[in-house]
Amino acid sequence: MPTMPKSLVRVRRLTTGDGPLLREIRLLALATDPPAFSSNAARESAYPSSVWAERAPRSAAAFIDGNPDPVGLVAYLWLEQDKHARLVSMWVKPEARRMGLGQELVGWVVDEVVGKRGAVLDLDVKKENLGAVSLYARMGFVVDIRQEVVEDLRMIYQQRNTLMVESEGK
Repeated sequence: MPTMPKSLVRVRRLTTGDGPLLREIRLLALATDPPAFSSNAARESAYPSSVWAERAPRSAAAFIDGNPDPVGLVAYLWLEQDKHARLVSMWVKPEARRMGLGQELVGWVVDEVVGKRGAVLDLDVKKENLGAVSLYARMGFVVDIRQEVVEDLRMIYQQRNTLMVESEGK
C-alpha cells in the first residue's frame, strides 16, 4: 500500500468553531459509505448546530498538502472521563484511501487517549468492514472477547510492548 508522506498530511483537532466543518464531512461520510456506520445522514442532518459544536473538540480532520478541504475524519467519546474512551467514527474519502490516512487518524486518537492520558481505548467495527478491521488490528487493537456485541466486533487497544511481553512469556 503506498503511503502519503507524513510531511504532506496534517491531522488537526477540531474546535467548537469547526462544528459546520464536522457536520459537512460527517454527513458526506454517512452518505458515501452508509453500511460502515450505525447512524445515517437523514438522522444526523437534523442535529442542531450545538450538537456539532459539542462534538468537534473530540474530533480531528485530515488535510493533505495545505488543501483546506478535509479528506478524513476521526472522533472519540469519553465513556468514563480520563479512564475509558471509545473511537466512534473514522472515515477517509474514497479517493484518498490506501495512502495511510486512516492510520494517521487512528494514531491521533491513540495518542490523545492512551499516550497523553493512559486511558483504555476501544471501538466497535462492523464485522464485514474487513478493511477497517485489518487497519485496527495492524495498529494494535485486538478483539475483546469479553464483550457480547452481536453485529459489530468490539476491539480494544493493546500497547505493542505489552503484547510482546505476553507472547514472550508463553
